[in-house]
Amino acid sequence: MRRVFRWALGLLAILILLPVLLVGGVLVGANTAPGQRMIADLAQRFVPGLVIEGLHGPIPGAPGFARLTMADAKGPWLEVEDARIDLDLRALLSRDLRIEALTARRVALLRLPEAGEPAPEPEPQQEPGGPIPTLPDLPVAVHLDRLAVERIEIPRELVAATVEEHGPAPGFALSLNGEASLVAAALRAKLAVQRLEAEGRLDLELGLDPQARLLADLRAQEPPGGVLATALGIPQAPAELSLRLDGPASGADLRASAAFGELAGFNAQGRVALDAAGGGALTLDGHLDAPANLAPEPVRNVDFSLGAKLPAGGQPELENLRLSARAGEITARGSLALLEAEARIANSAALAPLVPEIVGWDGITLTARVEDGERIQAQLRPRGLRGPDPMGAVLGPDPEADYRGTAFRIDSLEVRGQGARLHVQGSGWDVLDLTARLDVPELKAVRPELAGPLAVDARVTGPAADPAIQLRAASPGLFVAGRRVESPELEAALPSVSGRAGTLRLTARAEGQPVDIALRAAQEGELVRLAEGNITFGPIRGQVAGTLNTATTLFDGQASIAAENLAPLSQLAGQPVAGRLRVEAKLAPTPEGRQSIDARIEAPDVELGGQRYSANALVKGTDAAFDWNLRAGLPQADIEGRGRFSRDELGMRVDIAALEAAQGEMGIRLAAPGAILLPNSGAVEIPGLRLAARPAGNLTVSGRWGPETADIRVALAALPASLVNMFAPEPRLSGTVVGEARVTGPTSAPEVNATLNGTGLRAEAPWSRGWPAATLRVEARRAGSGAVQASAALRMGSVVTLDARAELPQGPGTNAPLSASLRGQANLQPLLTPSLGGGANRVTGRIALDGGASGTLDAPVLNGTATLSGGEVRNPLFGLRLTGINGRVRANGDQVVLENLVARAGEGSITARGSAQPLAAGIPIDITITARDATPVQSELVTALLDADLRFTGPLQTDPALGGTVRLRRVAVNIPQALPGGGVPTLGDVRERGADAPAPPPPGPPAPPIRLNVTVEAPQSILVRGRGLDAELGGTLRVGGTAADPQPAGAFTMRRGTFQLLDRRIVFNRGAITFDGDLQPSLDFLASTSAQGVTINITVLGQPSEPEIGFTSEPELPQDEVLARLLFGRPVDKLSPLEIAQLAGGVANLAGVAPGGGRGFLGRLADRLGLDRLGVGNQQGGLENPSVQAGGYVGQGVYVGVEQGAEGGPRVGVEVELTPRLKLESSTGGEAGERVGLSYEFEY
Repeated sequence: MRRVFRWALGLLAILILLPVLLVGGVLVGANTAPGQRMIADLAQRFVPGLVIEGLHGPIPGAPGFARLTMADAKGPWLEVEDARIDLDLRALLSRDLRIEALTARRVALLRLPEAGEPAPEPEPQQEPGGPIPTLPDLPVAVHLDRLAVERIEIPRELVAATVEEHGPAPGFALSLNGEASLVAAALRAKLAVQRLEAEGRLDLELGLDPQARLLADLRAQEPPGGVLATALGIPQAPAELSLRLDGPASGADLRASAAFGELAGFNAQGRVALDAAGGGALTLDGHLDAPANLAPEPVRNVDFSLGAKLPAGGQPELENLRLSARAGEITARGSLALLEAEARIANSAALAPLVPEIVGWDGITLTARVEDGERIQAQLRPRGLRGPDPMGAVLGPDPEADYRGTAFRIDSLEVRGQGARLHVQGSGWDVLDLTARLDVPELKAVRPELAGPLAVDARVTGPAADPAIQLRAASPGLFVAGRRVESPELEAALPSVSGRAGTLRLTARAEGQPVDIALRAAQEGELVRLAEGNITFGPIRGQVAGTLNTATTLFDGQASIAAENLAPLSQLAGQPVAGRLRVEAKLAPTPEGRQSIDARIEAPDVELGGQRYSANALVKGTDAAFDWNLRAGLPQADIEGRGRFSRDELGMRVDIAALEAAQGEMGIRLAAPGAILLPNSGAVEIPGLRLAARPAGNLTVSGRWGPETADIRVALAALPASLVNMFAPEPRLSGTVVGEARVTGPTSAPEVNATLNGTGLRAEAPWSRGWPAATLRVEARRAGSGAVQASAALRMGSVVTLDARAELPQGPGTNAPLSASLRGQANLQPLLTPSLGGGANRVTGRIALDGGASGTLDAPVLNGTATLSGGEVRNPLFGLRLTGINGRVRANGDQVVLENLVARAGEGSITARGSAQPLAAGIPIDITITARDATPVQSELVTALLDADLRFTGPLQTDPALGGTVRLRRVAVNIPQALPGGGVPTLGDVRERGADAPAPPPPGPPAPPIRLNVTVEAPQSILVRGRGLDAELGGTLRVGGTAADPQPAGAFTMRRGTFQLLDRRIVFNRGAITFDGDLQPSLDFLASTSAQGVTINITVLGQPSEPEIGFTSEPELPQDEVLARLLFGRPVDKLSPLEIAQLAGGVANLAGVAPGGGRGFLGRLADRLGLDRLGVGNQQGGLENPSVQAGGYVGQGVYVGVEQGAEGGPRVGVEVELTPRLKLESSTGGEAGERVGLSYEFEY
């Protein structure tokens, strides 16, 4: 029994000790070399790429290894050396996992590992708690008493990419020391990181207990050249960062700051709150000063505020987000279910220099709504948008843009502008399927030379990297540069953007001419075959066919353009067009890999605008060397030339074998073959080109320009000035020109010296006929510094002498200083006589110039004077005469002052004063003209004595005006006594010259009209005499309109007037000269009298050049009977033969066809004697007792007459007109003796 008990006890002991012995055996085996190798092999088998070397114990209390390596397909990426972990296994008995030490001598991250196969995403599992991760609540406490890594090596390119950009630096290495614990879901940790190869330190202390208190304290410091500052691109700045979170979990204060010297910084403060359910909240306010290299000035300084909640079991909520900078402000709020955001961008001026100067706006507002984190609605609203055309005109100041869709699908994108509307919809990210439509109601908003509506439809499909595009554009009608284009339609299709294949078709009608362009290309490997290439434009037909090798860029095919009749293009060209045109070209690759060219242009007889042109050109060879031949006929000259173009590894060369331009007897040709070299250095070399002129002279060019220096010489030898007429036919020039120009020095600052001498210079034109030959010398110099000096001297006999000089000390430029002078004199009589033609105008006088300019080219300051002396203007035909004209014009800054211009006009004078600004916009001018006692016109027709006060003002180039008052003190208008007789002689044979001469150039734009606002006052000073009329008138006229089309309005009415018909004097009842917008006035005069019981009316109507004088009576009588009763107071049958002769002369006089002056013999005799009346008559009628009567008016209304009969003595009488009807009469002598009486006339 006792033995059984002993065996039972032994068996129980074995059962108890067996597991212990087994574990002990394993531990003993694990602490042997074979056991440790087996453990390492087992670990490497379960972890791919893991290699453990030198595994040692004791295990499990303090395992370690000599080296651990992690590798992937590219090799090792992590190395750990001499690592060890010390465990306090006895602490496990008190539910404490205590790691006394975790150490390593070296940890090296060689690179980032290669990405492996993505692991399948785990099915989402609903975990208890809120969205904020919580610390695990483990059944044991975890303590790490000591963490120490002597050296951690990290590649510098992984720390900051910009470290390498700032020079070599030692490897990036750190040391790490710390401790940590996790007890009852509360974390406590301390960590210290120290850079080894440079200064720099980071310290972190954590105390996180979500149920009680939160503590986090982070501090980092680096000197200049540190990783943080270098990563921001400001390596010269020191770095200092701090973050502290401290307080109860229900609301801990948060403060963060960063400073990078004075170059960047960050400050923020807020609060963090956690609740027991796993939710939380965050508020943050702060300011950011970003580095200048990362953020431009408008967005460099940012104020921000943030408020967010993360409720337990719910979605994150953004209560508010605000970012504010000089550039604008962004605000947002919401949740994943609905997020609303708004951005307000400030005036574009606040965003300089981010925004180019040509673009601007007053403000921009962007609002957006995001629903369920996917669906997006956004609106963009610029205000006061400005930009260059066509953008500015198309979008307008207030365009609108609306978007609906997601990040991968566009439900609707619509842009509405002032001149266009765009709509886009579709889907796409990697694969696109988009459609778009652009409507432009008026293309003038896009380009000013276009007009009309346009609609464009497009579709983009296929992969985003190489999509296919289909395009269609159409319009009912357009205007292009004022030309009508009917129904244009464009269709294009590209199977892929990268490919060189597709189709294009354009159809339209331009000014009635068909337009059709059809292109179709297909890619076949390296070849792009142009299967169709047809172009039709009115009468022009073009074709292109061939293939393009995309590898060699060589074309193999042909092209042609032909038009047998260009006349249908006349309407499109806006001028007559005729002739035919043909262009042919053949291109092919050569065995040497060159592009061969064989092209020809033929236009044998083309007429454009009435002028004929012709051209024949040939190019044949390759792109490395081809021959050219040119023959052309231009209105100015016929041109012929031939040569060769070649290029090789040294550069390009243009050889000119022959070149000539000729027109009649004038021309210029290449005297010997020459060349122009263009080496690869960028220089231009001309070994020597000599052009010979016809009839004489030559031009030589030689030298080199660049790449660093220049040495070019141009010489003119005895070159005729008439060569200019090859290009400008008028005026015809003659004379000889010689000169030389030399360009030397560096190309960046060349020096130029040039001289030009002209002798025997003449201009053959009507305005220069009779001028003496002129000589001209010009000298110019440009220094290497840029300073320019020039001088010129012109001599034309004794007519003109001019000397000019100019200096630009700093060279040309808008703000370059200027110094210039002009001196000389001109004799006006020979200078202006050809311009006055063969008329009666005569101008004399001399002008002396002594002026100059200073200031800058952009704002010159004028100085000096121009003096006129001994001037005289005459026109004997019209009686114009101004003598003793003297005056001076003085330049003063930007003004030209007319100091005093005085001209004698009869016994009075005319004076002008004022100023003008010839360099200002529009040329402002203000000149006053004053006349006192002036008689500028004195002739047989008109003599005028006047005063005037006029003012000439306004911008001379746009709106000149003349206004003021002219007072006519006395004007005498003499109506011619007779119309000129005779007729116009026959010219005989007429021969036309210059019938084939080219049409003269169109006249330039007319000068702006001078507005008139002149008042003419004549109280009672206009005397009208002639054809028996003697009247005095007065009145007022207002002259409006323009100087080219004056429009006088007003009238001169009669103050008094008489009409002399033979020896009878009749007083007018009324009279008026009326102007009604026309320079030709109308006359309206009426005189009435009674004789022998008959009322006689005399009228003068019509224009002064062709007056109409008429006689009427009551009762109505024949005109000769009216005249007999008017003149002699008797019927015709009672007149004597002499009186009948006088009557006939009076009728002829009234008709204006009387011979010898119109008044007959007695009338002419009376004019010679100074008498108003001379006649032969008889008081009783018949032939008995004839008498001679003579007399004249000695004053206003006072007549003295003498009558001598055949018997008795003379009788003298005086008649005084007291009123128009009452007269005092007195006579003495003869048989009647003395008589005195009153007579009163009464008409009935």
